[in-house]
Amino acid sequence: MKHAIPLSRRLFIACTLLLASVSHTVRAQPRDMAPRWTISPLIGAIRNEADIRRPDGSVDTETDTSLKYGIFTMYNRNNWHATNFGFYTRVQDSDVWGNILFVNWNSSPREPLSGIIGAGYVYHRIETDRGNITVHVPMLKAGPRWTPSPNLSVHPYAGYAWEYVDSPRDSTTEALPLFGLTLRGNLHRTMLGLQYYYQWGTSSDQENYQNLRFRIMQPVTRQWTALLRIDIMEHAGSDDQSILAGPVLSF
Repeated sequence: MKHAIPLSRRLFIACTLLLASVSHTVRAQPRDMAPRWTISPLIGAIRNEADIRRPDGSVDTETDTSLKYGIFTMYNRNNWHATNFGFYTRVQDSDVWGNILFVNWNSSPREPLSGIIGAGYVYHRIETDRGNITVHVPMLKAGPRWTPSPNLSVHPYAGYAWEYVDSPRDSTTEALPLFGLTLRGNLHRTMLGLQYYYQWGTSSDQENYQNLRFRIMQPVTRQWTALLRIDIMEHAGSDDQSILAGPVLSF
């Protein structure tokens, strides 16, 4: 959808200030103690705004809310860091399946300044009464990572995203530059993470898209942690805002 979501900007500013404020609080856990695997089943709510095309050709914007289910997985090993989030919901009388995958390689993860090269893949399948819509968005990105303290890392990046949309009416392809920022911090035993990126439509017939993801992980026991995840996403023809929570198993 062409209009921006003001909430995403407000959350981005608030989360950035929160992460910056923890840079000198307490000593972070040693990197060698970081778990290699993190798995979390999640449940929560989603709010969807979609452009619905009527039989007469007119387009109306409709809003719907529903439950959302997901599984979040994170993997760390040496220079590699990967996250995956698969989810399902039913909104606008449609079944929606999706997956968001990111893989990053860090040149020197123990150094205050290093470089990161990453790739991502976003997938959506929307099953409607009028046919199925599939969205594929592979992306590549690169940028520096700065660790001003053991409790905070800052990773600005730039890259490119290719969005492929197949629907019963037509198929479209867009190639969009993207610019983003990833922040990670520790506040006592609480782990905070923020990812924001902006897909820039370089021509008059291309839209601009914002995506923001924020997560809080709070350890409860040595193995179990609680996770809160907030996602705000803009797509061609729809906007989503969701909040999910669930237990986390780390090993």
